[in-house]
Amino acid sequence: MTIDRETEIEIRRLYFAEHWKRGTIATQLGVHKDVVERVIGPLGPEPKTKDPRPSVLDPYRGYVVETLERYPGLVATRIYDMLVDRGYTGSLRTLRRFVLPNRPVATREVYVRVETLPGEQSQIDWAHVGHIRVRGGVRPKKSGSSWPSTGLGLGTPFSSCALVFPRWGVQTTCSPNTT
Repeated sequence: MTIDRETEIEIRRLYFAEHWKRGTIATQLGVHKDVVERVIGPLGPEPKTKDPRPSVLDPYRGYVVETLERYPGLVATRIYDMLVDRGYTGSLRTLRRFVLPNRPVATREVYVRVETLPGEQSQIDWAHVGHIRVRGGVRPKKSGSSWPSTGLGLGTPFSSCALVFPRWGVQTTCSPNTT
């Protein structure tokens, strides 16, 4: 909205000389609040840029960045312990404020999802099944046994099957799905 020069002067007079609030000026003069903001302009001098103050962490910044590049998942408390061993006297909070923006962003791995129709794909794996004859009886095979077996698992929407190929023969187990 464009306003005339006299209205701009009145807005500035009411704000700076009379100390009216922006909303009161907008209401009394019948202009939008944004117009009052634009006419008044930025208040005060431009903010000065501060020179960074020296920090107790300054001598260790390079080490922290290098450590984060080598081990991006390392937690700040572990880095803090490593720095304390090297003579760091600052706080954990100071270190965390530095680590947060300087931690490398982890790249995500992309996976291709493979979907197949029933019967198009099967899975095969090693398994330890059955029993072993020992002196005095029979015991079940345990993980790490030297008698592995191979099994093939098949699944369909209506049933699931397991074909086991032990060293001495083939066993088949099928059961209908009750869903």
